[in-house]
Amino acid sequence: MPILVHDSILLKQIQDESLEGIIRFYSTQPKQEFIALDKEESFTPAKQTTLKTSTVLRLYPGGGELFGKAWNEESEEKIIG
Repeated sequence: MPILVHDSILLKQIQDESLEGIIRFYSTQPKQEFIALDKEESFTPAKQTTLKTSTVLRLYPGGGELFGKAWNEESEEKIIG
């Protein structure tokens, strides 16, 4: 398997210290990992640095949404019909 994917729903169930160990393990693997995380500030400064240097895509409100807009906000575009 060339990739490994985890989502924040699964990862929220794991203690932060254990999650840091998992991330440390992943960083030594030749595979590509995709991890969705929130609450970055709960990690140690060293682990935050590891996450920041290995981040490829970062999503955030106010312009950093995937495809450039929030899915839960009404669009100003109107459908004519």
